[in-house]
Amino acid sequence: MKRCIVLTVTVLLVLATSAWAVRTTLTHSTYSVTTSSGQAFASSVNRNYLLLQNDSNQRLYCKFNATAVLNEGITLAAQGTVGDTMEWFERVPTTALNCIHGGTGSKVLLIAQGVQ
Repeated sequence: MKRCIVLTVTVLLVLATSAWAVRTTLTHSTYSVTTSSGQAFASSVNRNYLLLQNDSNQRLYCKFNATAVLNEGITLAAQGTVGDTMEWFERVPTTALNCIHGGTGSKVLLIAQGVQ
């Protein structure tokens, strides 16, 4: 009986993984975050996966569908520290994303988006 349970779980995981891979086209991009709020990417009602990763030495602040402001919204920690990445598999935001930082120069935000 244990074999049937394990086999059932394995089959379900394989089907779920295959279904996601078939219906999603993954695109990768970068965005240069500055000390002024700017749009990292536009709205997309077809977005079904999103990964944001801070590839800089400065904390980034981001807001969906609103002007980014220091010390508000989603915080992405500096690269290599806990909290430098955020990932959505379910209830993926479909609105535009705006980001800002409080340091100097431009900082890099890595973006991976899945679109149906």
